[in-house]
Amino acid sequence: MTRRTGIQDLIAQILGRDALTVVEIARRAGTTEMGAQSAVRAMEQRREVVRVGQGQGQPFRFRLARRSPA
Repeated sequence: MTRRTGIQDLIAQILGRDALTVVEIARRAGTTEMGAQSAVRAMEQRREVVRVGQGQGQPFRFRLARRSPA
């Protein structure tokens, strides 16, 4: 199991129950869009975050993946 970096922990706290775009995540985390995108992509590969449906012409939104209690 890989460990989260500091920015990934911060992103997990920021997302909470919300679904946010990378731009919104970057603003709330006080980081660059590229840094937030990289962290979200790594978290997505580990299935910690999921992409939420995107409206036509709208950016992807991400939310924390639901974990089963088992």
